[in-house]
Amino acid sequence: MKPQDKPDIEVVSKTIEDKNLIESTIFLKSKNILKPSESKIKFETVKEAEDSMKEDIVGAINEKTNELKQEVSEMQKKGNDLILEKIKSLQIPLKLKVWLATTNKKDLEIILNIFSSIEKTLEPIKEKEEKKEKPEK
Repeated sequence: MKPQDKPDIEVVSKTIEDKNLIESTIFLKSKNILKPSESKIKFETVKEAEDSMKEDIVGAINEKTNELKQEVSEMQKKGNDLILEKIKSLQIPLKLKVWLATTNKKDLEIILNIFSSIEKTLEPIKEKEEKKEKPEK
């Protein structure tokens, strides 16, 4: 057999095997928190693929957390009492660490419930602020 006749050695792309991580990923995509991956990165090991997905999820949760914290801060500067929402937002990094240990969808649901609770409190305040900015004619 000539050297040029040898088949190329291809790096086999591995996918995620952790069922909890798959379930968590699908859940976050359904809630539009995690955007569908557009990259065509091929991983050499299952662990690399799973670690990459965990990083994507953590990044998405942290981004959402920072957005909410910023909104709370801006509203507090306008004189609104949102100390409870600020305290609730402090729970998120801790709950995220629990999720990293378990990769269980239920742990992500807890985080999303915290987001939802904070957003429900902020919504009427936002509406009130908008009415102040746009006085009726």
